[in-house]
Amino acid sequence: MAHPDVGQWSDPPENQGWFCFNSPFRDWLPHYLTEFLDYLDLDGFYFDDTNWGPHDSRPFHPSCCCDYCKALFGEETGLKIPTKVDFDSLTFRRFVNWRAEKLRAFFTI
Repeated sequence: MAHPDVGQWSDPPENQGWFCFNSPFRDWLPHYLTEFLDYLDLDGFYFDDTNWGPHDSRPFHPSCCCDYCKALFGEETGLKIPTKVDFDSLTFRRFVNWRAEKLRAFFTI
């Protein structure tokens, strides 16, 4: 029996309420956090349990499927975001690496 988190989804959920690292949120957040540090007596921020992607029911999606991610992945790779978890697929494995690089880049802004 296949794991319930593996498989194809029909309509990826909208990224409602969870800010995508590939959206304009990426450029806005550093300014917002800097303002907090300038005006409040804070030592820093703790980014525990950083989420990227939807929080809908199973099957869980391997990442955010918003329009920003679709466009950026397509621009940078010439590929479409995969519609299922498939580690035998070169496209899916490339997507996993791309997703990890985007997350790393976001944390090093």
